[in-house]
Amino acid sequence: MMKKLKHWFKTTFFFKIDPEERNKIRDKVMENDHRVYKFLLPILMFIEGIMLVFSFINHGPAPTNVTEHIYRGLYAFLIVMCFGVLLLLDHFFKKRRSTPYFVFVGIFLLSIMLWGTGISLLDSYSVKGENLTYFAIALIGTSAFLTLEPWVASFACLIAAVVYDVIYFSVPAFNATPNPLFFASHCVICGICIISATFNFVRLIGSIRLEMKVSSMNESLSEKALVDDLTKVFNRRYLTEHIDVPLDYSENGSGVIMLDIDHFKRLNDTYGHQVGDECLSLLGIAINNLIRDKEAYCVRYGGEEFLIFFKNISKGDLEIYAETLRRRIEKMKVSISGGVQLRYTISCGLAKAEDGISYNNLINQADEALYRAKETRNTVSF
Repeated sequence: MMKKLKHWFKTTFFFKIDPEERNKIRDKVMENDHRVYKFLLPILMFIEGIMLVFSFINHGPAPTNVTEHIYRGLYAFLIVMCFGVLLLLDHFFKKRRSTPYFVFVGIFLLSIMLWGTGISLLDSYSVKGENLTYFAIALIGTSAFLTLEPWVASFACLIAAVVYDVIYFSVPAFNATPNPLFFASHCVICGICIISATFNFVRLIGSIRLEMKVSSMNESLSEKALVDDLTKVFNRRYLTEHIDVPLDYSENGSGVIMLDIDHFKRLNDTYGHQVGDECLSLLGIAINNLIRDKEAYCVRYGGEEFLIFFKNISKGDLEIYAETLRRRIEKMKVSISGGVQLRYTISCGLAKAEDGISYNNLINQADEALYRAKETRNTVSF
């Protein structure tokens, strides 16, 4: 039990989790927070503006009461602070810089709590009593709507409480005497702040983790829908979605290799579809290894036909890649029953994008080149 509690305290209260997940969660929290701050801070500014207006209406432009001047100063301070924080948060949000974003959120949290402390001290001074109304609202309110790590909210809460106590009991003008009930109320207020901050944070992190998991699953399903299960290259659906990709007609521009397995039908009829599938699978692996780390993708165009599209390649390099792949397949062996090892070959047709040719016409040119290569088999043709 103690180990679980210690683990929870470290991972939740101090947000000690995997750095990569932490960054993703921070980005998501920042997005959620910004939706709140865009509306919350202007509302706070409006409320404090109303308070200033009522102060001028009730006490005139130059009241003799010094306390009222301090009240007005605190109202004006909160308006200026909210305006400045709103501009800074909007700037860091657009730049996607989460670290300074949350630093200023923390500063805002502490500032608004100290502001609540100042209002409460003024109330206590003006009515000569222990008035914690605004202080409690500032503490509980900020912990309720801010989604920082719980230790940040708790630190700000305790700082505000200490400042209040030191000023309230050390300044003679308050004429206050410490008593157990007063400190008990402080503990209750701080406790509510810490618990609510922790609860909100844990709930938010759980929600974000679930959202990230669902998003990851959707991406995985979407990717699987575009990949051929047997060969692990893209399927025709992927080609359909990318058929309108602009071609590069320069010397080192777009190029295509269309290939298929020689005598594949005879291979299937003689040795069975299982052997045929093994040949296709090995061919898919060889193609993926060939185009790895290159601006290229491969599509299973038909049963045993494959289309490799290169975004940037010269005519010479296109021929080298096709010849390299042909030789690799020529040397491959597929084990079949009785310890026999089967060899098979491929033929390749090549085409380069020139003179404003369309995507479909480029594929047709590669198909025609493949047809010429099939006349001799196990060869490469332009």
